[in-house]
Amino acid sequence: MRTPHVSRRAFLTGAGAAAVGAGFVGWPSRHRDRLFLSAYHDRGERPHVGAFDAWGRLRFRLPIGLRAHAAVGRPVHRDVAVIIARRPGDLLYELDLAGGAIRRVAHSAGNRHFYGHGVYSPNGRYLFTTENDFANGVGVIGVRDGETLALLREMPSHGIGPHELVFLADGQTLVVANGGIRTRPGSRREKLNIPTMAPSLTYVDAASGELRAKHTLENRFLSIRHLAVGPGDLIGIALQHEGPLEATVPLVGFQRGQAPIVLATAPDSLLRRLNHYTGSICLHPTSGIAAVSCPRGGQVTFWDAATAGFVTALPIRDAGGISLFADGQSFVITNGLGEIHTIRAATLTPASAPVSIADTMWDNHLTLIRPV
Repeated sequence: MRTPHVSRRAFLTGAGAAAVGAGFVGWPSRHRDRLFLSAYHDRGERPHVGAFDAWGRLRFRLPIGLRAHAAVGRPVHRDVAVIIARRPGDLLYELDLAGGAIRRVAHSAGNRHFYGHGVYSPNGRYLFTTENDFANGVGVIGVRDGETLALLREMPSHGIGPHELVFLADGQTLVVANGGIRTRPGSRREKLNIPTMAPSLTYVDAASGELRAKHTLENRFLSIRHLAVGPGDLIGIALQHEGPLEATVPLVGFQRGQAPIVLATAPDSLLRRLNHYTGSICLHPTSGIAAVSCPRGGQVTFWDAATAGFVTALPIRDAGGISLFADGQSFVITNGLGEIHTIRAATLTPASAPVSIADTMWDNHLTLIRPV
């Protein structure tokens, strides 16, 4: 598939008028160089990637060939990011953030598809992507050249259905959320092995592919999906439950080092309201508070990593993407209604009224990038 170069100029026309509201309270002008990047679709269900600035103003929007999932910025090269197709898509888009354009498109191998997530090595030399070896029903991690996106090699994820992956502080260890669910492109998004699904959290050496540690849950219906890294290599975990609908189960966990996964406690009434599903997770670097979006439950939930307990929840319809502003003062949350919410990290209360961007239904993830 050949994707044309799309200029920023073509999509900035009228962008200022698309944003409703005066900006975010408490977002000083010194942060105006930051961009928030996310996939979205318009009211015609056409997939795009879009970027907005610290005032909630749309900076560019680019049409793409299929629905994407999560974006990641390239370290050192701050004007470059990639956004990756969700399962079972086979395209990866490299973006020129300064020019607001698609730089190049890469494909997964013919017997692979992406799971929507990737992470660069700390020096930006390599890009690691979670992929499905669907013929053999196992997960792999593709290792790509950070400059050209050419596939260099692959290594096992040591599980089934790898989704998000993150680096520990050593810059050498990958932590992989293996959802445990087997799928095939020909079956669309159908889950093929629910009775025998096998989720796991694996620690993988980024150079050798060697398995360093593997953590599982007693409840094998809890699919490990999304991750965030906090102080001291604390891992926050967001889960989705694939078991009996009447079950009331935890949906957030924490893990560090060789210790087992600890599932966070919460009132049953809240867990029932969340409808067995979480979206994104973001860990505050000093407080240890984890913000977790729960789109099916219309909530953003907050959890204390120190106690593995529920703190509070705020009603935000179809909440998906969560990021943390650069100064750590606010969580930023996007939803499927085109809204951008800011929540004070200190009080976990709204910082201002949400900003809306017309004809923009944000997807599940939000990435803060400083492009210049």
